[in-house]
Amino acid sequence: MVPGVDFAGMVVESSAAGFKPGDEVVVTGCGTSEIFWGGYAQYARLDADFIVPLPKGMTLQQSMGVGTAGFTAMQSVMELERHGLKPGGREVVVTGAAGGVGSVAVAILGKLGYKVVASSGRPNFTII
Repeated sequence: MVPGVDFAGMVVESSAAGFKPGDEVVVTGCGTSEIFWGGYAQYARLDADFIVPLPKGMTLQQSMGVGTAGFTAMQSVMELERHGLKPGGREVVVTGAAGGVGSVAVAILGKLGYKVVASSGRPNFTII
């Protein structure tokens, strides 16, 4: 088994309609390093359902710097914005804000100028 839950790279060959050679892509989780071979390899062959195009404006190295939690948080923010959320409007509530995805979502939204309300079930939870 090859370890590596998160990985990013360039498509070399593809039989999937959604990907072509040269596309930059990211994989986070999906059973990699548990059920399927992971990303600590020079090449990986994966089910196309596991693969996500690299978000615009982000490098492959940046995508791995934020990992699964950061990538998931960023995808969530991008989807909220796709549905019309804009900074300066109503407050955005982030549940699970003390966890990995939630804490990164709070940071991303705050940096983008949103009014963020962080919610957590942890009794001693503080965001600075």
